[in-house]
Amino acid sequence: MDSRDIHSVLAIQSRCYDEAKQESAASFLSKLISPLQTSFVAELGEDVVGYLVSVPVQDCGPLPLHDTDYCPPGQAVALYLHDLAVRPEARSFGVAAALINAYLSALRSSNLSSGCLTAVNGSSRFWQRYGFRDSTPAGPDAVRLASYGPDARFMTLDLPHPSIQAHRAVT
Repeated sequence: MDSRDIHSVLAIQSRCYDEAKQESAASFLSKLISPLQTSFVAELGEDVVGYLVSVPVQDCGPLPLHDTDYCPPGQAVALYLHDLAVRPEARSFGVAAALINAYLSALRSSNLSSGCLTAVNGSSRFWQRYGFRDSTPAGPDAVRLASYGPDARFMTLDLPHPSIQAHRAVT
């Protein structure tokens, strides 16, 4: 994803989320300054039909909704999956799975040990299929989670340490 995709991203977002969860162009653009390329769009033909925004974070907690001041951390520990949306008429084409696979690939290649996200609109069961599990944020993270609405659930995904994978491959 890059700045040329923002118009399409905003159009998709407006069809997938209620007004309280719709973020501004400035909010999306602030997340594109990450040195890691971890935000993606999916196209069918020449049309953008879905997007996924993720950014490295210093601690595994929800980003504030509507934040326009994202700043990449010096030492990231997790890749926060901030938003995934697919145009309703494109949902039967595997667009979400392709975007999530791009995220998981970016997570593995980033050398970060975990991923995290805020599940909204009753989507936590969907995320469980990809290995995310419920987590309970505390303090400021709990306040940020509340900004996503009463049904929001924070979820994490822990990747095995690379040396464990190498050991399994040898045995």
